[in-house]
Amino acid sequence: MRGDGRGLAMIGGFLRVGESAEDGVAREVLEETGLTVVSKEQFCLFSDPTRDPRRHTAALVFVARASPNATPRAADDAKSIRIFSIRDLQRQQPSFAFDHGRIVQEYLDVFHGAKRRWRPLHSHGKQAACPVR
Repeated sequence: MRGDGRGLAMIGGFLRVGESAEDGVAREVLEETGLTVVSKEQFCLFSDPTRDPRRHTAALVFVARASPNATPRAADDAKSIRIFSIRDLQRQQPSFAFDHGRIVQEYLDVFHGAKRRWRPLHSHGKQAACPVR
């Protein structure tokens, strides 16, 4: 849960000047959960101008793994942490802030759906560049 009251959201934040996206995601995960990222892969870019009501932002989404046996703890701008199984997310997604529900659904479709495949990225107009299913 976000500390600003906007609801349930995935880990995220803004890159620092001179910081790569890969380093930024590892830093944000560590700052918000205390977890160390041990592997990561770029998944999808979401850039719909209306995805965040505060201002136009883009979300470069990564799929990552943290250190095994580590326990997440809420820190920085995270008020609390909730963990969901894939099965629970497939049955019914909670209400997410911003477009995070769409991002979770895209992940489920690509990695856990009936058409599970990883293919080169394509563009959904101006909104996203994601794996073709």
